[in-house]
Amino acid sequence: MLSIYNTLTKSRETLLVEESGSVGIYTCGPTVYRRSHIGNLRSYLMSDWLRRSIQSTGAEVFHIKNITDVGHMRQERVDLGEDKILAAAIAEGRPPKEIADEYTDIFMRDERALGIIPADVFPRATEHIPEMIDMIVKLIAKGFAYIVDGNVYFSVSSFSDYGKLSGNLTSQLLPKDPNETDTRKKDPRDFALWKEAEPGRSMKWDSPWGSGFPGWHIECSAMASRYLGSNIDVHTGGVDNIFPHHECEIAQSEAVFERRHTNVWLHGQHLLVDGIKMAKSSQNDYTLEGLEQRGFDPMAFRYLCATVRYRNRLNFTLQSLDAAQRGLRHLRLLVGDLDSSKDISSADLRESEGYRARFLGNIQDDLNLPSALATTWFVLRSDLSDTAKLQLLGEFDEVLGLDLLSPDQSVFSENVRNLALDRSKARHAKNWPVADDLRDQLRTLGVIPEDGKDTYRLRMLQGRELIPTSWQCVSRSEDLEFADVPDPDIDLSVILVNTDQLQDTLRCVNSIILHASDLAMEIVIVQNGMRGEIDSELELMYHSSDHVRILHVESQIGDSAAKNVGLRVSRGSHIVLMDSSVEVTGDIFRPIRGSLQDKSVGVVGPWGLVSKDLKEFNETTVGKVDAMQAYCLAFRRDAISEVGMLDEAFRFYRHGDLEYSFRFKYHGYTVVADGNLPVVRHVHRDWERFSEEDRELLSAANFRKFLRAWGHHHDLLEANVS
Repeated sequence: MLSIYNTLTKSRETLLVEESGSVGIYTCGPTVYRRSHIGNLRSYLMSDWLRRSIQSTGAEVFHIKNITDVGHMRQERVDLGEDKILAAAIAEGRPPKEIADEYTDIFMRDERALGIIPADVFPRATEHIPEMIDMIVKLIAKGFAYIVDGNVYFSVSSFSDYGKLSGNLTSQLLPKDPNETDTRKKDPRDFALWKEAEPGRSMKWDSPWGSGFPGWHIECSAMASRYLGSNIDVHTGGVDNIFPHHECEIAQSEAVFERRHTNVWLHGQHLLVDGIKMAKSSQNDYTLEGLEQRGFDPMAFRYLCATVRYRNRLNFTLQSLDAAQRGLRHLRLLVGDLDSSKDISSADLRESEGYRARFLGNIQDDLNLPSALATTWFVLRSDLSDTAKLQLLGEFDEVLGLDLLSPDQSVFSENVRNLALDRSKARHAKNWPVADDLRDQLRTLGVIPEDGKDTYRLRMLQGRELIPTSWQCVSRSEDLEFADVPDPDIDLSVILVNTDQLQDTLRCVNSIILHASDLAMEIVIVQNGMRGEIDSELELMYHSSDHVRILHVESQIGDSAAKNVGLRVSRGSHIVLMDSSVEVTGDIFRPIRGSLQDKSVGVVGPWGLVSKDLKEFNETTVGKVDAMQAYCLAFRRDAISEVGMLDEAFRFYRHGDLEYSFRFKYHGYTVVADGNLPVVRHVHRDWERFSEEDRELLSAANFRKFLRAWGHHHDLLEANVS
């Protein structure tokens, strides 16, 4: 049977199937106020693989996945954007139910696109208010809950096992900010089961305590017991559900039913983007629709998730997804080339049994999908007959869910089919020039042939494959060669990196052009990560400009790496790294160039930093400084041969400028601040888009990198220069 890691016991356990031969699974489903991002969907893929793996043993599964279509916050929290359902309804001017219905349909569509088997029941929270009220009544009667002014709270101190899932001690659960404490609670650690409806609230229900609405945690306890009884075989969710949601769910359910709520808790780890958790607040929350618009098959994301174990973090990049898509296409192409007309020999049967046992062993080893996927590739490359391979792959795909055996559904015109047939004949005749020309003709029609051993398959070009050839696209900075010798016709290169800050970038670029006067200048915009409409608008705005060059980086790379892309393609004898939050209000370029005529000066800019101990840096705008902030940082091209490119370990923008400035100082150059340069700083979007927690995390990590490199170089500080 299946051996899986139980979050509750912190150990591997064998999943036992009752005599009925059925396993009950409860999955915490989406809150339907917007599209689920792919971090959410990874958790639902984990649940799907669990279900498929159990079914592969012959057992039946009864799967419940709830839909949270009710808000849980009072109006004052809605105004802060914390009640997602009501906030979305207010923002869009539509009824909450309409919002919830729309995003429920989108969620179902996303699951279908990923090949996720639909749950047997999708209970909606709004349709199970009576069950929630009934549970709350029982909790009050048993002394686990109390009423205050139409609100009902669970008393954490009354449940001695609180914290057994997460490991949190009740003494650790006090609010960090005393001002956030609900004064109606007897204990600040208590949580709401039912909340009194404030005037004007649309989502509210009658209850024994007055008109109100449920707390978040009670809905899952009520719906789980409604469909699976008082004891659940497996409860799944993401690691961010462990506390407080699942911890509170255990307390409520076990307090009412006086028995273990769930036998096995299965939690999937976070999906990260550039090392941080995927979240709307960080603007790194890719959706399945967004990936499809970039030309990715949704099943490529399923394949990518299968390459990493569910208990490990998955660091998502578009490059890794692109590699997964290529891998899946190649796998499907090889499967499509198999011939099922031959009989299976006795030797095939014996060898097949070994592969079958190996695959099932992978799956039963805590859902080891990476190994199961590797076994699938081993089968394809084995000496088994094609018929035996197809039989095994069909069985494997019942678990993997990659739709490996489905025929290609693409429909092509007669003209396309004829061109493809002519190309195939040319290839067999080894007439490569004709074959290549026909391939180019197919590409102009949006079709590409994928060649197998003796066959070919046609597919439509997608996403980035349709990028105009006039766009200069790169994958990484190392693919570009740096020109040591500047273009004699270009005096100055200004380099900007843009991600999603289109309007800021346009403001910055236009202000540079306005004040460039007659300088021989180029502006290099590095669009860091393909962004569809943003890329197109940049090209549309500057396609005929004599000043502006645009490079499109296929998938988002780190800040320093993106700047290096700009450095490598720049051609000016002087270089200015500028942030899109900056607006030029006068001629800054002649003063910058004038300051850099002094060969002892390595870096110049308006906003310098000084420090006495390398632990704390303060801004200054006058004279020699210890570092220059990358809002506006200028240097000569010829210095790069000594100091090198920016350190690409600094993926987040902060402190990479410290490291680069210190390299100039190490080579004997000074860094000079000129506060008279006519520039202003606006809101820095790359700072604002991160949560405070992520800011601290990323900034601290970068500062540690800086200190590891330069923490022993106090001699470079201006305060210590004799």
